[in-house]
Amino acid sequence: MNIQIKCYIYANSSNISSLTLWQPNEIRRFGIAAERTVSLYKIICEKIRIAYGSLIEQNDEIKTYWIDEENDLVCFSTDEEANFAMEMQTAI
Repeated sequence: MNIQIKCYIYANSSNISSLTLWQPNEIRRFGIAAERTVSLYKIICEKIRIAYGSLIEQNDEIKTYWIDEENDLVCFSTDEEANFAMEMQTAI
């Protein structure tokens, strides 16, 4: 099974919240295999860099979030957190 990833790029990423989430400069989508893996976070970040190409510099910080069942914006930055987010999204 594939899970759809929707990613946004913002001019000022320091003010991202569930209220400003819908005001991005660019939006990209891609699919990723929905299977638990030890390098899921790295895979997601690499796919985001590929999707945005020259819009993201190699040393630019990538912040990743998912929206939980309470509509809260939850940050993830490790494989364990990425796998949890994927499991929660595929359980819906």
